[in-house]
Amino acid sequence: MQQPLVRHRRRLTAAATIVAAAVALTVTGSTGAGSGAAAEAGVAVPAADTIAPASSALTLSMEVKPGQPVPLALITEKAAAGLYAGGHRGQGIDVAIIDSGVAPVVGLDQPGKMLHGPDLSNEGGFQNVANLDTYGHGTHLAGIIAGDDGGEVVGIAPESRLVSLKVADATGAVDIAQVIAAIEWVVEHKNDNGLNIRVLNLSLGVDGVATNLGDPLSIAVERAWDAGIVVVAAAGNRGNGAPGIDSPAISPYVIAVGGTESYDSDGYSDKVAPWSSRGNAYRAPDVVAPGRSIKSFRVPGSMLDQQHPNAKVGDKHFRGSGTSQPRSR
Repeated sequence: MQQPLVRHRRRLTAAATIVAAAVALTVTGSTGAGSGAAAEAGVAVPAADTIAPASSALTLSMEVKPGQPVPLALITEKAAAGLYAGGHRGQGIDVAIIDSGVAPVVGLDQPGKMLHGPDLSNEGGFQNVANLDTYGHGTHLAGIIAGDDGGEVVGIAPESRLVSLKVADATGAVDIAQVIAAIEWVVEHKNDNGLNIRVLNLSLGVDGVATNLGDPLSIAVERAWDAGIVVVAAAGNRGNGAPGIDSPAISPYVIAVGGTESYDSDGYSDKVAPWSSRGNAYRAPDVVAPGRSIKSFRVPGSMLDQQHPNAKVGDKHFRGSGTSQPRSR
């Protein structure tokens, strides 16, 4: 029986922040392979084998608690002063996002901003929802990485391009087999038809994995690393009492991300969030990043949007917390 995958929105925003930073750093060494044909909206995306419906999928929940939304500008201001000043805004780099899909909301709808890989979710066979974010998780993530709505939400690497591979349906249900198939697609097609996938984001994970040795998810992400792709994965949201961090973040070949909260622009109030998995002597997060009440894009009518109307910020935005389990504070 396949092991179900648990995805944590509490890991979402922190991992997305580090993904975007990785994009900005990666572009400094880029040969520009993604800047020509890769900038065209009509890139042909190769097909993938269909995946059978997940037999052991979980439905993910979201908790909304009081809290002021944190503007992305508070997080990106240091990047703007450093990397942006050097002209590094993610240009020429494609970021693969394996999640619940990405919706073409304002700020992600610019020509050439986003490509869709195969939809491996349980909704992939339904034309009216294939590739679309019916859950509301992947779009929030995408905004943090590369969104640009002209003011309120500007991602950390706003000139990077997104390649979305949908694995979760409207309930958030996803299975390890679907995620592994998506990772394999990224590795196989990372440079096809003008693509230049240099970074892979996995705001998801499964607990109870003691080591990367023999772990299917770890094996998959290590293949991506071996192919020259920077892989960023969320550490988990089980707190300091957890025996370790989640897979695939447990692999030493990926950047494992934990979350901070109560942060400010100077960093004096920063602290590791109590819900962020701390790890153990074998494996701990490599880095922590802001992960509470981050404002990004909302998908009107998505499952999370319907379940948590008090997480809305105006008409276009949504506040979310985490290192990835759909939770909003």
